[in-house]
Amino acid sequence: MIDYKLFEFAAPPCTRVDWYLKACQLVGLGPGFSYHASEAWDHGDKRKLIRLTLVRNPIDWLVEFYHTIREGKKINGTFKQLSTLDFSTIDRFFNSYLETAQGSVTALYNRYEADIVHRTEDMPQAFLELLDTLEIPNVMKNQLAFLPIDLSTYNITVSPWLRQEIQKAEKEVFERYDYW
Repeated sequence: MIDYKLFEFAAPPCTRVDWYLKACQLVGLGPGFSYHASEAWDHGDKRKLIRLTLVRNPIDWLVEFYHTIREGKKINGTFKQLSTLDFSTIDRFFNSYLETAQGSVTALYNRYEADIVHRTEDMPQAFLELLDTLEIPNVMKNQLAFLPIDLSTYNITVSPWLRQEIQKAEKEVFERYDYW
């Protein structure tokens, strides 16, 4: 969790956390580090500020998670069910997800219970709207023009059947954040 003095931020990995942290720094909110951002709030903490998190379409999140692990990149956080999946191929990964880890993306997102949830797919507009409510000066917001966000995903075709099964498995996230 990162305390930006105007709000607290924490989000799961593979949701473009690094872009969000850089954007916060560019507009003068202060620095942040991804290993702190991936630490969910202790639900026993007394709330002082508005809490903000990020989510991403569960299908895109799973694809990114798979590739991140396969490429040997470090991911901060605990992924109980997801860490035991078969990462040998993307097909085996999705099959093992459907066999043993359905609902795990929903469970992960639920750990980051927040007052404000931004969908990664809505960036940078959602962030700019937040800055408006925080009354961040336009001169600072203009700095974001130099920080493009890469919302591309890996070139993976998910079959209609698999898409439907993941939508069923992560129904809560699809409904709550309008990913239909």
